[in-house]
Amino acid sequence: MRSKPGGGASPPGYRTPDGGGGRVPYSDDALYRKLVWLTAFRLLTVTALLLATIGLGGRPEPLISTVPGLLYGLIGGIYALSLGYIVALKRWRRLDSLAFWQVAGDVCIASFLVYLTGGSESLFTIFYPLAIVNASIVLPRSGAVSSAIASAATFAVVAVGLRTGIMPPAASYLAPESVPLPRFVLGLFVNGSAFVLTAGLSSYLAEQVQRAGEQLTESQADLAELSALHGSIVQSIHSGILTTDADGKITFMNPAALQMAGAQTEEISGRDLVATFPLLSAACAAAAAAGKAHGEATLRGGTQPVAFFVSPLTAPARGTAIMLEDLTTLRRMEEAVRRAEGLAAAGRLAAGLAHEIRNPLASMCGSVELLRSGLQLSPDNNRLFDIVMREGERLNALVTDFLAFARPASPQLSEVDLGSLVEETLGVFANAPTAGKATLRPLVDRFVVVRADADQLRQVLWNLLVNAVQAMPNGGAATVRAFAQGPYAVVQVEDEGEGILSSDMPHLFEPFFTTKPAGTGLGLATVHRIVDGLGGRVEVQSERGRGSRFSIKLPLKNTRLTQAS
Repeated sequence: MRSKPGGGASPPGYRTPDGGGGRVPYSDDALYRKLVWLTAFRLLTVTALLLATIGLGGRPEPLISTVPGLLYGLIGGIYALSLGYIVALKRWRRLDSLAFWQVAGDVCIASFLVYLTGGSESLFTIFYPLAIVNASIVLPRSGAVSSAIASAATFAVVAVGLRTGIMPPAASYLAPESVPLPRFVLGLFVNGSAFVLTAGLSSYLAEQVQRAGEQLTESQADLAELSALHGSIVQSIHSGILTTDADGKITFMNPAALQMAGAQTEEISGRDLVATFPLLSAACAAAAAAGKAHGEATLRGGTQPVAFFVSPLTAPARGTAIMLEDLTTLRRMEEAVRRAEGLAAAGRLAAGLAHEIRNPLASMCGSVELLRSGLQLSPDNNRLFDIVMREGERLNALVTDFLAFARPASPQLSEVDLGSLVEETLGVFANAPTAGKATLRPLVDRFVVVRADADQLRQVLWNLLVNAVQAMPNGGAATVRAFAQGPYAVVQVEDEGEGILSSDMPHLFEPFFTTKPAGTGLGLATVHRIVDGLGGRVEVQSERGRGSRFSIKLPLKNTRLTQAS
């Protein structure tokens, strides 16, 4: 999961000191912690030595004459040195150098303590292995071996110096006994070998611990990355994920599920699934009773259709996982398919009815007009003839609109500036009788260009304007906007009418559906047919008592064109 360091990079857990050369087998933070523990251990050991010295000081033996004073001085020096180490840990940037000097100081302290307690026969030679172990902890193997060699060398110097008299003993009673030379040499060899073996074993164990720590760190980093990736996937996917515990309490919902449910995490976490989403719970129970692990349900009180897939959660987490898929887009596609099928059927019907209705209708209207012109009619008969002619013209207009809807002409595509087209269409519509009492308010941006059929766009805008005027029989403002929005060019026609009933919204673009007394039900259906053919879409927003807004979105040819100078 994690990328490994390159060829020139230091391995994990190593720090290359400034100036090149050696490497410290821990990062700065790790080495800092090691040195702190080493200082604390040194202070603990020295405190134990101090207590032992105080205990021995009460005995009437020659030991209390000279050696305790030197021991007290050594202990005080170690305390002072440790205090200096603590200050250096806060200020010294080269922690590897500080580690070296601490180990060197431990070797010197062990040597001085051995000198004070009899040289080669001293019981305090144990302090040399402690210094070597400390070196293996804070320095690489070469540092531990160097510490062992230094310990063996300083031990030999002290032992030989005391034996030969070059180095006077700390007290007369501590003069080395006269031991045979072979035994003396053997003691030096055994202690030196022990120091070297201690260095090898302790450095090996320290490296194994370090390697295990590095592997643990890498495993933790891999686990963290895997957990982050898992969390990112769960949070980012468009499918909803809902989990419950064994008692049916909701334990988790990802953002997609929360959005489908229209809820917040704090609102549903820990709540019962049956009480929170009763329709979904009932659908899941019905599917389980039927031996199925999937089905369809609704959220948001029945307004959000979803498909669900139920799976049991295995150990250690007991419960249920429910996958949710939003079916809104699918339902819209199904509705579009049904509408397209209806339009196709209407087109086939229109092709057959066109000649069957228009030709006889034209003959009837012409015959009635001729008959009327050759007769002397009373006012009542004239009114009846007017009704016949008016209804004939209305029927002819209905057939014409139906033919335009069912078999629209092939679009003649060109670059169209929506702002100019809207202003031009509004100018013509304002002088037409269909404008009624409405006030037209254009709010258009110029140079919003689409590739479309200009005549078809004029027809779309005209039909929307007629729809807006009919929605305001007592007058009002019809606002027309044209602007760019992201990758789309948008034309909006907004009225101040009574709005559209929610029950009528799904049927607005169906042929022959109308709520107007004199409407044909083909205006909005024609708008939808034309816009769909141009690769756009129609959106409707309406609120009862505040009017409606129809938005036409078409793909932009260019986001903006620079105005010619």
